[in-house]
Amino acid sequence: MTHPASAVQVQFLGSGDAFGSGGRLQSCILVGHPGGRFLIDCGASAMISLRRFGVDPNSIDGIFLTHLHGDHYGGLPFFILDAQLVSRRAAPLLVAGPPGLCGRLPAAMETLFPGSQDSANFGGKQLGVNIAYTVSGIWYSKPAFEKAGYTYPKTWAEMLDLCERIKKEGKAAPWTYQGKYPYYIWGIVLNMLIYYSAGTEALIQLDNLEPNAWKNPDVVRAVEDLYLLWDRGYIMPGTAGLTHTESQTEWLKGNAVFLPCGNWLENEMKTVTPEGFDMVVANVPGYADGKGAQNDVNANGGETYIVPSKAKNVKHGMEYLRCLLSKDSAKFFAENVSAIMPVIGGTEGAKLSEAVKSAVALAQGGNPVIWNLPNWYSSISKDLETKTGELMTGVIKPADFIEAMQKSADAVAADPDITKFKREK
Repeated sequence: MTHPASAVQVQFLGSGDAFGSGGRLQSCILVGHPGGRFLIDCGASAMISLRRFGVDPNSIDGIFLTHLHGDHYGGLPFFILDAQLVSRRAAPLLVAGPPGLCGRLPAAMETLFPGSQDSANFGGKQLGVNIAYTVSGIWYSKPAFEKAGYTYPKTWAEMLDLCERIKKEGKAAPWTYQGKYPYYIWGIVLNMLIYYSAGTEALIQLDNLEPNAWKNPDVVRAVEDLYLLWDRGYIMPGTAGLTHTESQTEWLKGNAVFLPCGNWLENEMKTVTPEGFDMVVANVPGYADGKGAQNDVNANGGETYIVPSKAKNVKHGMEYLRCLLSKDSAKFFAENVSAIMPVIGGTEGAKLSEAVKSAVALAQGGNPVIWNLPNWYSSISKDLETKTGELMTGVIKPADFIEAMQKSADAVAADPDITKFKREK
């Protein structure tokens, strides 16, 4: 239908109901005007409609949704995926609809691991794309573990009991870690103990710099339990003076049973890993009475890529990101770099090592645990590094650690020159 005065053209590409009665395609109306073209509704069969009538998806400037029933908006995720992977759209696309669209659409078309992009979101704005997905936990040699007759502990109390057994056997130290870089303790072990003990609400309170958040009894318990590794002599002597590769080499030699690290470990140490070592990763053991879900995992997106809005070649920058986050790219990384990309289905059909298999299993077995505090405030991150190093060498006690971290958080909260971020969930 054409109105001669305005040169507006309306074409019904689909007008059927949710069940396709009479063989009609679902709601999709193409409106053309002197300034461009837009769709009213984008039902689940919209891409079929566009192809049937020879409409180039890239010629569509906007999509306006009347409501969020599947037969009126179900084709939108496929329209966007087509724009990314088939039509190679470069121009912006306006999408407008009723309240709830902003939450419904991302959930419907998620192709990346849930939560994998959170660390690149600041103040509600997505400022980058994370192309890597790091799974961290406690590593051990699967064959050596089984040969010794050990069972991986389900709780931190069981971990301490196993450490005592290993110590008494005298063949290896229970633990080592990257001593010169205490991040491997606070960012892989302590954060998870806090979550398993105190739950998400406590992490939100820490992130939001709430008064006395560090003095929460469940947070204190986590710090005290971590300290027991040092206090009971479960850490390999000399660990504090070792770099990451030095401590990891000692672990590969069998001088320690457990090592905290991320899934970059296998690739980082591949030239010195003994044949048949078969390293695997497991979650930090939690608490039988903890407030956090005990199967949730220390996993997060990283290696953030950005395409500057004023770059000389935005189009090809976006195209490069699309290539990086393809399934083929994810499979290559998994097989050749022992790395996980946050692409759903990215390891399907890939030949994976035991290390990567165990990391993927953890990632798929629980939700990622989010702790923004160290990323949001550099001074707190620095204090965490220093005080964790002192805690794990007996220089300070748990109460001193808690007091120091609360003081650090309070200082940031009181500083008007520091931009504050707010976490809701």
